[in-house]
Amino acid sequence: MYTLKNSELPLDALKVMLMFSKDENILLYVSATFDKSKFDSLYKNLSKKYKLIAKKRPFVGYQYAKYTDDQNIIELSAPHMSFESRIEYIFKEFDKKAKEMMKKEKEQKNKNELDSL
Repeated sequence: MYTLKNSELPLDALKVMLMFSKDENILLYVSATFDKSKFDSLYKNLSKKYKLIAKKRPFVGYQYAKYTDDQNIIELSAPHMSFESRIEYIFKEFDKKAKEMMKKEKEQKNKNELDSL
């Protein structure tokens, strides 16, 4: 994981985190936090470039949009009472492996709980 400083970015991002594969140094995940006022602009620009596959855009409350391309999942979110919005670029293979790992951890936790009863 690597966190960039604002001075290292050509964007108005508040902070950016990058995750690389351990062995091959391939970029697997990018998370950027912006001021919440940027949500509409980011939403419009992402909609021009990527395929929108899910959205939740109430007038008040949690806002969310999910996009995709051939290799990535792009998620844009703005929690209701937050002053920030977040955009995440997730390499699809990384997302798949992370979900598999979380599922196995949950199954192991459930098994441990069952064994302790």
